[in-house]
Amino acid sequence: MTAYRIGRIDYPWRNFRPPIRGGTFRAFDVESEKAPISKEEDVLGDVKVTVEHVEEVDEKADLRKEQSGNTCRRRVSDPESSFAMGSELLRVPSSTLSNTSVKSRDDHIQDAMDAEVEKCLAKYPSPDADTQSGITAKYYALHQKVHAEGYYKCNYMNYVRELARYSTIFGLFLFTLNKEWYFTSAVFLACFWQQIMFTAHDAGHRGITGKFITDTMIGIFIADFCCGLSIGWWKSSHNVHHLVTN
Repeated sequence: MTAYRIGRIDYPWRNFRPPIRGGTFRAFDVESEKAPISKEEDVLGDVKVTVEHVEEVDEKADLRKEQSGNTCRRRVSDPESSFAMGSELLRVPSSTLSNTSVKSRDDHIQDAMDAEVEKCLAKYPSPDADTQSGITAKYYALHQKVHAEGYYKCNYMNYVRELARYSTIFGLFLFTLNKEWYFTSAVFLACFWQQIMFTAHDAGHRGITGKFITDTMIGIFIADFCCGLSIGWWKSSHNVHHLVTN
């Protein structure tokens, strides 16, 4: 995708309200939009973060917590019924709500959505910009620590041990198959297929050599040839898993 990159963002990203929801846009002015960058900054990927920034955000979050008692957003007490959806607070006039004991289908749906939103707002951090930027800064600091301690470097000796284990299981499958112990051989073959896909998983994440083509070829050999599972399909479905976990 680097061939299609038109620029970099070195300040926190702000989500746009899409035009279909009434968002308005204007020509981009570099001078007026450029955010000030703190001194003594560290460049982490495409985002610049400083330790001072992390501490400043933490102080702001603690101050808000002391003032409000909780950093999570709460529903506003109002004669009108309301429920949060995304970053918006939707209000429904009380006159439209049924006062009868029998609720309509729409009322049940709204009550269920309202309860789930309340549960999420109480459980997860507030989506306001200050809280989210603090979380982002902490993740980049963690990334820097993990990178500095070398945890992103692959330990190939582990794969040597894995290859020996896979070969042993596959050898037991061939041995028991030759002895016509079909059920036992099937168990060993199933173990081989299940275990070797861990390496295909690493290759699919480009976590073995770090090179797209090399790791893709490893994944094709293991998943497609050895196990009969398309690594291309796996990548497509697994990416969705990482976008919306589980």
